[in-house]
Amino acid sequence: MSYTLLLLRVPPGALEDDVEKIALSTEEAERTRAPGPLDPEKEHRKRALVDALLAECPELQGGEPDYAELARGENITEEQARHEFHWWTLGGPEEGAGIEITLYDDYVSIDMPSRAGTDQDWKDVWRYLEILVSKGGFVVWDPQGPGLVDLAAGPFGDGTGSERPQAAKPRGTRKKQRAERAADDDADADDREVEDEDNPDVEREDVRRGGEIAKLINRIVDDAIAEPLAAAGFKRSGRTWRRTLDNGLVHVVDVQWSPRARGVEGSFALGAGVYSRELAESIALYKPTSSPKEYDCQVRLRPGAHGRASWQVRVPGIATPDPDVTGFLARVFGWLDRRADGKAGDQQVKATRELREVLERHAFPAFERLSTLRGLRDELARSPDLFWAAHASLLLAEREEAKQLLERALKKASQNPEFSRMVRDWGSRQGLL
Repeated sequence: MSYTLLLLRVPPGALEDDVEKIALSTEEAERTRAPGPLDPEKEHRKRALVDALLAECPELQGGEPDYAELARGENITEEQARHEFHWWTLGGPEEGAGIEITLYDDYVSIDMPSRAGTDQDWKDVWRYLEILVSKGGFVVWDPQGPGLVDLAAGPFGDGTGSERPQAAKPRGTRKKQRAERAADDDADADDREVEDEDNPDVEREDVRRGGEIAKLINRIVDDAIAEPLAAAGFKRSGRTWRRTLDNGLVHVVDVQWSPRARGVEGSFALGAGVYSRELAESIALYKPTSSPKEYDCQVRLRPGAHGRASWQVRVPGIATPDPDVTGFLARVFGWLDRRADGKAGDQQVKATRELREVLERHAFPAFERLSTLRGLRDELARSPDLFWAAHASLLLAEREEAKQLLERALKKASQNPEFSRMVRDWGSRQGLL
């Protein structure tokens, strides 16, 4: 499990909604890309980016794929490997945070595992982002937010690269913190996550990533949804709430956020999902967990009237003038800040009201519909995840339904030989083909 940032090339002046659409379509295009010859121009761009990263960040390792090794591992020819594997990868040292940079034909992703997240980790990530943006002409998109990332805000949301002072810890937490650090080093850390209404991890993240704007978002979230979620049986861990049903399904609600404008403003979004450990163990593509995040869920919801629930808010009175802007422009920007500050209160009230409405009018009814494995299967059958739906049908002992779903999955996967081969092999082992 990891935190992911995407680097995309977008038209000048693209709005956030446009960038989100580009991000989704670009990822989908890569996921469904048919094997084909390497594009020399795109290979040249990837090489230039990798060379720039390696020149300035000697701790990184990797680069162009070893096609001979890939061919041996996949039992295919080297030419086939060149047709199938178009991505280059760079990673930090094994004893480090496990940050991985993947350069695809048309975008770049940076992934940081959940066990990472120290100040130094974020400083490293920001250094990689700045190099890639400078050399590649990208914008940075945070799909957890979702929203554009303001690199000028720095890794700690204050416009600098310096560590922020750590928040005071409540008494009696040292033993817990040692246990959490030990759990992070264990492969099963997520299964032992501590659920706590006053989780100090939230405060530590606020100080590191967003300061006052993150604290404001916390207050809005607490006022809007903490009480109804608790009343509905959800247990809280940081900004994630979970409710485990008697049948083993887990309902997940998660608030994802991003600072911007040097920590003066920020955006946050509500995500939700339904997780089945039984299904995760059946399909065996990812390690099962007892503490799923929203991105672990087999069905991921985007509650809201239009499929996306996100808000932007502002902390009034903390904007500072840019020292590089003087004269008339400085007065204009100062006036704009004062005008935005005047609207901040109404903005917060509106975000609080709408967040609660989205939870009660959209998320809760969806959870009601998705409270059984059959409901989960039916939802998957209406989505592109037909392979997962076939697995769920087999768990329900509905072999004919599983067979039909598998046949649909194979038709849909016809342009992706690797995935198609995996689906076909599983279907043969289950006697469905």
